[in-house]
Amino acid sequence: MKTKLIIGGVILLLLIVLGIRSCKKEYLPQTFPKTLMVKNYTNDQKADTIVMIILNKIMGYDTMTVNIYKLTDMFDTGEIILNAHTVANPFEKHNYMIFMKNDLSPEEVKSTLSHEIIHIRQMEDSKLSIFDKGYVWNKDSFNYKNVTYDSRPYEIEAFAGMLSIKAKLDKLYEKNVFVNPFK
Repeated sequence: MKTKLIIGGVILLLLIVLGIRSCKKEYLPQTFPKTLMVKNYTNDQKADTIVMIILNKIMGYDTMTVNIYKLTDMFDTGEIILNAHTVANPFEKHNYMIFMKNDLSPEEVKSTLSHEIIHIRQMEDSKLSIFDKGYVWNKDSFNYKNVTYDSRPYEIEAFAGMLSIKAKLDKLYEKNVFVNPFK
């Protein structure tokens, strides 16, 4: 009887130890190229990590500079309430600024940054150039006054693609490739 109790105790202890080990998530160490630089000047401490993952691990970029700033009223056109706005640095290639609202939920941050990075891809591919009064899309010039926000082809493309990028980002977190910054 005493032997059965000891064996039962050892088995129980083994099950507990194995159960605890299987509950621990192990994340794969990830590195990013030194030529991919993202700096975050917002209150959202996760924004730079998300941008790095999307740019490098999802979209395959290895050379770029992105600075993330708080969105100010400077971009308020009165036409639509923006969560973010992205502009290219006109003096340096592969250099962008994302201006993002500070009070977004975690899901809004992922969706918004996915959307904005599509704009970066559009600019990198020379499909999109943005100016004060208008934009160039696929070598055609447009005035903002003549095309509503929802009808702008670069916005249509960004809204259509952002969910796919966000899904890939979420899948990386599910596979434990990265520590989920929202947990």
